[in-house]
Amino acid sequence: MGFDIVNEPNDQDLVPGLMNWRDLAIAAVQRIRVIDSLHPIIVEASPNGAYDTLPNFEPLPFDNLIYSFHMYRPLQFTMQNIFNNVTPIYYPGIIDGQLWNKDQLRALMQPNVDWEKAHNVSIHLGEFSAVRWAPGNSTCNYLNDLIELFEEFGWNWDYHCFREFQGWDVEMIGDKDHPQRSPVPTDRQLLLMEWFKKNEH
Repeated sequence: MGFDIVNEPNDQDLVPGLMNWRDLAIAAVQRIRVIDSLHPIIVEASPNGAYDTLPNFEPLPFDNLIYSFHMYRPLQFTMQNIFNNVTPIYYPGIIDGQLWNKDQLRALMQPNVDWEKAHNVSIHLGEFSAVRWAPGNSTCNYLNDLIELFEEFGWNWDYHCFREFQGWDVEMIGDKDHPQRSPVPTDRQLLLMEWFKKNEH
């Protein structure tokens, strides 16, 4: 598809004398273009390619670039019980005192839509996910709302990830304490496969 030059760049704590991320990205694009002028180059913003970084990022002075960010908000839901034990958190629902649903996700990402239009660029959603052990159908609900929004916004997207971190693995059952492949496709896997089928037309 293209060159994603750095995953989740972070230049907040630079050693003196090093280039900041934007200058380094410009240098990287220049070197890539010497040998490849065809493929798009994917650029994330610092810090960490988070959902709120692009609206504060000045686009690079090149054509054929795609800008990317990662979407894991709200972290209390998507990463529940990875680092500590918490009461199961549902989506949609009240999370950390706030109602999280599709409308809230849309509002959270709207600045990226506005930035994309203001600069006439393209956005690629490079990562999104939620733990497979969220209660009930919460993970599937969350993924479906996000994908519908990405499609509404006209963004390409990648699910993170396939057979890597087992917490995101859509082929595994939802029981955190018994990580194993499901004998039948999970609701999360079926959701992704239905969307992937649209690429066949």
